[in-house]
Amino acid sequence: MHQVRYRLEWMADDVVKNPDGIGWSVRNDLGYRVRVTRGWVTSYSMELVECPPAAASSPAEQFSALLWSMVEGSAFAGHSAGTPNPAAIRPM
Repeated sequence: MHQVRYRLEWMADDVVKNPDGIGWSVRNDLGYRVRVTRGWVTSYSMELVECPPAAASSPAEQFSALLWSMVEGSAFAGHSAGTPNPAAIRPM
């Protein structure tokens, strides 16, 4: 079994907490002040890149790898056909 963990980090540079204690504000690159009182964070994309298979050096290791692949099976999660990396999550 493999475990994958993701951590989304956001740099709060130039963020100023609002005086009323609700939300925060920031100036954008055009100088506009943007006040945020509620919002949601989403990620743009994610991709799991498959590691190249290691070459088994002995017949026993080859047999073990074959046996394990039959036991473990394959996972399909509704990825669209023809994408370069079927594990990629594309932007909506």
